[in-house]
Amino acid sequence: MSGPGAANEKGLRLRVEKVLSDFYRGPCRVVRFRHRPAEFSSSYPIEEISLELEDGTFWIGERTSNRKGLIHFDAKGKKILERIGSVEKDPGPGKSVGEKLSHPYPWALAQTSDGSIWVGTGSPGPQNGGLNRIRPGSDEITIFRHDPDDDASLPNNWIFKLLPDGNDRLWINTGNGLAFIDPLTEEIR
Repeated sequence: MSGPGAANEKGLRLRVEKVLSDFYRGPCRVVRFRHRPAEFSSSYPIEEISLELEDGTFWIGERTSNRKGLIHFDAKGKKILERIGSVEKDPGPGKSVGEKLSHPYPWALAQTSDGSIWVGTGSPGPQNGGLNRIRPGSDEITIFRHDPDDDASLPNNWIFKLLPDGNDRLWINTGNGLAFIDPLTEEIR
């Protein structure tokens, strides 16, 4: 990767590598994974995506064979604050609320101005994945998924990238195009 964000991304990658290496008491390498559907594989490194919060904690998405889901990690205290797994049963189309992620493989993380953590999940197949919202101070996770009968739902359930913009919208890159969600109204366009 090159460009203005490359140095920041490399710095974050190096901080996460150090935090994980200290925690697991051994070397850990963070890999920037660029997905290409033809190259999908089940062998992933220990850490795939991360998001550092202002309080110095990290949300880390894992997609290894024995560790799937999301962890909230305190780098200072070197401890896991929370581990969130995924639902065992397909949550169905549209919007739902639960306590687990819509899918075991997180691909994208973002935080919006209200403090919500957004997790994009997925894998090959039309039913796999979704967008997950974790609100601060709540044990509930709001899940957004493609609904073929609703044009105002996600275009696809496999979420590759999330990007908040200056207008308080969260842009969503899916396996079938772009969309955005307004975190205030939770309307998808």
